[in-house]
Parts: sequence; structure tokens; C-alpha cells
Amino acid sequence: MGSWKQENSNAWTFPTLILCLYGFFYMMKPSEPFLMPYLTGPVKNLTIDEVTNQVLPVWTYSYLALLVPVFLVTDYLRYKPVLLLQGVSCIATWLLLLFAPGVAAMQAVEFFYGMVTAAEVAYYAYISCGSVPRVAAPVAAVLGQLLVSLAHVSYFYLNAITLASVSLAFLCSFLLPMPQKSMFFHRKEA
Repeated sequence: MGSWKQENSNAWTFPTLILCLYGFFYMMKPSEPFLMPYLTGPVKNLTIDEVTNQVLPVWTYSYLALLVPVFLVTDYLRYKPVLLLQGVSCIATWLLLLFAPGVAAMQAVEFFYGMVTAAEVAYYAYISCGSVPRVAAPVAAVLGQLLVSLAHVSYFYLNAITLASVSLAFLCSFLLPMPQKSMFFHRKEA
């Protein structure tokens, strides 16, 4: 009887560890503060007008359009599938950002990033704790600044580092158990 209580009380540790790793790698994006110089620099060669008027607004509208449906789907599917979708969208975002040229491709980047940010609701509803991502974001920003300023790493390689980090987050999401209940659709009756 005592071993069952010990096993049951530790059942939350593995999912919590995986969620923390997921949150850390998902938010470890050292390239994010350098998006404008990357898009207007020699690699993507877009104008500031194209970026501000044609590319960046796509994120705002796609995020707005996707937020409520993703929230409802998140609760119905019980979080994990939406975290997998978020991981795929992250990878698609940075693959396009690294290798696709032109305004239309960067608009696709912003659409996928809108999906990424809309799907954050699944992570926060699953773990109900935002401390790990809030630690990873400044660590990523400082790392990015140090790599650019001191090591003279190009923005392209910062995006490659970000792609590796979000890919690790995606792999972590496969290890998550599927929750048995959710807030609205799969509540267990008392």
C-alpha cells in the first residue's frame, strides 16, 4: 500500500520535467530580437516598407483569427496534439525563415508564427506555470546579443540555433503523456 502512494505521488514529476524542458527549448529563441535586421539585411533583402506593411501584419491577423479556435481545439484534444502542432509550426517557421526567399515566404513565416503563438494556450493550460519560459526568454536574448556582439555570429546562424532549440522542444512534446481530462470537454464527473 505504501509503495502505491509513493508511485502515485511521483507520477507528476516526469510530465512536469518534460513540460519544463519543452518550455525552455520552445522559448530559447536567440534570433527573435534580430528579426528586423535579418529580414532587411543581405540574406533576405526586404525593404523596411515590405516588412512593416506586408510581412509583420500577417502575424497579427493570423494570431487573432486562430486564437479562439485553437483554444477550443486545445481543450477538446487535451493539449498534447496542439503542442505537437505548435512544434511543427515552430519548425516550419524557422525553416522558411532560413531557406525561403521573398515577401510571400516571409508572410508564410508570420502565418506559422501566428499558429505558434496561438498554440501557447495549450502549454500554459497544460502546466499552469510560466516560470521556465520566462527564464528562457531573457537567457535567449542575452545569448543572442553575446553571440552577435562578441562572437560576430551571423543572424542566419542565430536562426539555425533557434531552429535546433524549437526542434528539441518538438521532440520533448512526444514524451508528454496525454491528459485524461481537460477544463471543459473532458471533465470527470464527481
